[in-house]
Amino acid sequence: MEESNDVIFDGENNYDIIIIGGGLTGLTAGYYLLNKNVNLSVLIIESQDKVGGRCKNINGFYGHEFQKNFTNLLDNLNIAVINGRKSDFEKMILRMKKRKLVNIHEDSSIISSQIEICCKKPDFEDYTKDDDAKYLASLSVSDYIDNLVFSSSARSICRSYISAICGVNNLKKVSCLWLFVMLNNSGGFFRRLKYLFNNNTRFFIEGGIAQVISRLEDQIIEGNGLINCSEHVVKIKQGDIGIQITTSLKTYKCNYVVIAVPPPESSNIIIESMNYDKNLLKFIKIQSLFVSEPSVYFEITYKSPFWASNYSGSVMTILSKKLNLKFCYDASQEDSNLLAGFINHPEASFFGKMNLFQALNQSFCTDEADNYLHYCEMNCTTNILKPCSVANHHNPLTNPTQKIYFAASEYSKSYPGTAEGAIAAGEHVACLLLYYARPQALEVSEILKYIPQKDCLQKKKCTQFKYIHSILFFTNIAILLTLLWKTYSSKK
Repeated sequence: MEESNDVIFDGENNYDIIIIGGGLTGLTAGYYLLNKNVNLSVLIIESQDKVGGRCKNINGFYGHEFQKNFTNLLDNLNIAVINGRKSDFEKMILRMKKRKLVNIHEDSSIISSQIEICCKKPDFEDYTKDDDAKYLASLSVSDYIDNLVFSSSARSICRSYISAICGVNNLKKVSCLWLFVMLNNSGGFFRRLKYLFNNNTRFFIEGGIAQVISRLEDQIIEGNGLINCSEHVVKIKQGDIGIQITTSLKTYKCNYVVIAVPPPESSNIIIESMNYDKNLLKFIKIQSLFVSEPSVYFEITYKSPFWASNYSGSVMTILSKKLNLKFCYDASQEDSNLLAGFINHPEASFFGKMNLFQALNQSFCTDEADNYLHYCEMNCTTNILKPCSVANHHNPLTNPTQKIYFAASEYSKSYPGTAEGAIAAGEHVACLLLYYARPQALEVSEILKYIPQKDCLQKKKCTQFKYIHSILFFTNIAILLTLLWKTYSSKK
């Protein structure tokens, strides 16, 4: 492939690449592009007063050893990790019964196995348009469970599991096809549950996720990249000679733009293109089909880990309006004893029968849950694709345009919706962009991993190989016949 000959605009506000969004995906993309040292000017525009996005203040933020994009980035940034407290105890599944939390037997294993088998089919590595996909695209997860599960207890457990995975209580808002693709890209249903509840492969970051954000920011600035905060992007206009980006402060020009803002927030940006790229029109449309669901994350710091001697710290409750706790896990690190997780409502505004601390006391058979050193809550959002026609199910990272790119953890091919997904999406979009702007910068492994192989090219290559194989076959036959003839003639 020849190097791009795009027009480079001159002037103070002109850049090769502009990344919209300074979250983990946008920062990873900027770091990856600049780390290649291929003479590309990069500007990151962030609407908030600081970069970091959705995860910058979470101390209990964790990863797992099997999340390779995450661990590779930490190695490259020389950031130390702290292994989580290992435990031989299993997670607890609790149901509220007469103002008490009681352990329940998990009678949904067969159903869970069926979900595992379905979501791990190769068909669900990406969105497809076969009959199954058409049906699942417009089917809600709630209806899927109702059709599949007859036991009310098993149905409740399945709903609670998937709610914990998706971060959404109302599963009528979640497309079943979207769920299957997400689970497939997370290694399956059971691997996604392992991500939530397994202490023994969990690690934390020294200094928290804020340390990763800070190190990425420093590396971008050292690589001569620029970061502008407190600036909102209003409009993107693609013309014949470049892209014009209008913000709340000024107008920029660039050759490539990466929209590293999650859907549906990205739908607030007006996008105009003179090229009428069909893929771009599809991607613009689907941004508004995502639904943003609020959730409340909590962290509680204790003087001592009162739960550790008899429990793993991992608790999931069956969804109930009377109960505030959704799930929690042991987020303890070397210098702190921490429980973290999600609740249905902020504690101050919850008026159900059992608040968070009452639930923790009953879960761990203690009265120490109220005796904390520090308690904090943070509002988080989860973005999911609602049930809709399969024609609206597209992944911008697997069918990219060549000028305007969409990148978010939600589109990742590795643990979408997590830090691993955000990092993978940032690296993925950087490779897609480099493929057109600086193809010589990519390694073979990066091309094979991230660059889509068009069906027509694959068919053409297969046809060429068939022709070559046929030519070689008949050539060898001719040589063999010649040798046999010579041997026969010499014996005469």
